[in-house]
Amino acid sequence: MFAESIAAVKEGALIGVVSEPSSIGKSAARKAKLILEKKSAMEIPVVKMDTYSVAVNVSTAIQLQLPIPSSYLKLSKEHVYQ
Repeated sequence: MFAESIAAVKEGALIGVVSEPSSIGKSAARKAKLILEKKSAMEIPVVKMDTYSVAVNVSTAIQLQLPIPSSYLKLSKEHVYQ
């Protein structure tokens, strides 16, 4: 029902929220720097990704008789699939 990739939504998953690769890389680099500075786990913040893509499969929503909020469709931009 929920996907971890845009491709899975294209194949029929209802919805997916996927972080952009560049955002994941930057986050990993910041964490690696803190680890190399020997920071404790308590000193390494949990940070949400700053960029992501939302994908929606309209056909799956129709089959499941689930309404898709218009705000999700606006967020998904070019990632609305049938």
